[in-house]
Amino acid sequence: MRLLLVIVSVLACLAVLGAATSATAADAGGEQGPQRVGRRPRIAIIGGGIGGAAVAYYLNKHHGSFDVHLFEQHSELGGRLKHISWPGVDGPIELGGDAWANVNHYVSEIVKELDIPVDLTRRSNTGAHTQQSASQQQPQQEQQQVQQRRKQTQQTSATTQHAVGVPPKMPELAIWQGRALFDIMHFLEKDVISDAVIAEDTVGFLGKLNLNYLERGQFEDGKPFRNISMFLHHGGLSTYTGVTSLQYFGQQRAISATAKSFYLEPLVRVIYGQNLTAHSFATLVSLVSMTSAHSCAKGNSYLVQQMAHNATKNINVNARVTRIHFNDTANTFSVKAAKPNLDDVDAVVVALPLEFLSASWSNINITADFRPRPFVSCTVTIVEAAGLRPARFNAPPNATMPEQILTTANATSDGFTAVQLVATTAANRSVYKLTTVGGADNTTLDSMFVDRSRVVQHTWHYTFPRLNPFSDPLPPLYQPIEVAPNVFHVNAMESVASAMEGSVIAARNIAQLLTRRFSTYWNGSDAIQPYIDTVH
Repeated sequence: MRLLLVIVSVLACLAVLGAATSATAADAGGEQGPQRVGRRPRIAIIGGGIGGAAVAYYLNKHHGSFDVHLFEQHSELGGRLKHISWPGVDGPIELGGDAWANVNHYVSEIVKELDIPVDLTRRSNTGAHTQQSASQQQPQQEQQQVQQRRKQTQQTSATTQHAVGVPPKMPELAIWQGRALFDIMHFLEKDVISDAVIAEDTVGFLGKLNLNYLERGQFEDGKPFRNISMFLHHGGLSTYTGVTSLQYFGQQRAISATAKSFYLEPLVRVIYGQNLTAHSFATLVSLVSMTSAHSCAKGNSYLVQQMAHNATKNINVNARVTRIHFNDTANTFSVKAAKPNLDDVDAVVVALPLEFLSASWSNINITADFRPRPFVSCTVTIVEAAGLRPARFNAPPNATMPEQILTTANATSDGFTAVQLVATTAANRSVYKLTTVGGADNTTLDSMFVDRSRVVQHTWHYTFPRLNPFSDPLPPLYQPIEVAPNVFHVNAMESVASAMEGSVIAARNIAQLLTRRFSTYWNGSDAIQPYIDTVH
């Protein structure tokens, strides 16, 4: 598996993405009138990516008495999970969120529950095929994985001796810094202290992630978090979000400047399109992406579609929401969309970055604690070619080029963050994924690829928010989860990480909040009291 673009959500991100329908949920079409008591709570979810689908999935899985309606402005579900087919290639090519890791417990669990085929034989950054289980792993197992993956990667080196007349063998992973390709894994073989400290930090991070899951507990009896700071408190994750990556890996950690510039920074650039000014959580997530990799055999958007279709019949595509109005008298919302309009809505879930919601708010005051975030855009270009052009990277003319080339901040002027070999066609031609900030024109592509043919380009206009470090507890810099009474925002979580799992964590939490808030509703009470935090 190539280094994960968790876009997502890497993972993005973004970037930035149910069980079998119960008998109760199956009669979702049966309208019982406008009265609040006696009908099922109606939830409108705006956004058909992984976050919106996961809210619907968890509501149906754990309490099938919700009447869930999903609105997606595009023609298909998926959000920032999107794939294409390629002539001569067996399997999907991802344009968005590329994979999830073993530590992503909720995605792994849902995939298993829905019996979704998983492509476990993915090429890792080492070039080795992996046949790893999607089940949860303990930190000790993950530590072994970190060490084994690095050992495998280090077996290939640009400095390896080769016979006279044999093309020089480049490393499978190389770093471009604007002048030459750098063999980072060969360097880490020599810089054993940096290598060991990075591995130790990664394992420690994995342990805290697992503790975060454990402390938040099960859906039914666990405690949902009311704000992002509460989420980060579990497992002590705020340790990583309160400082930049440069600060975290620079303070009291014997990591060389070369390891930071030529290893850590290229990783966070390919995953999140940012440098070491991003908080250290982002860089550690990027390191975790190298420990394991799983994706849906039918494309990762298939996971979104399966969650949604197993949760509700009320799925509306090509249905851009244009207006959300709160009705004082009925204490409900009306949602106006291209098709259909929806009244008597008890709660609204916005499952896309609220900064990019085109709908207008009517009689709804979004809390002043909501502060728009700057976002990073990303363009993914898929190119079929005979190979990479060695001269573009100042390599020998007959060199066997790396399968992956990442970049340092010094190479930003080159306009790309990564180029990765993602597939080989039946005709033995290479298919590459080129990731850039502003796209790539024909001149750029011709300078990089030999004998290129088919090209597909897709731009993600809001891939990831800027992952700035925030310190707890005040001021409330994280966006609130509930931006107005009974209006929830899944993508507030993206300030921590844009990833498939991050979206599912946020969605699961909102489903928990809704289930608890509406618990009196099923007991015959008409009083639904929203919870608005004063600290976010």
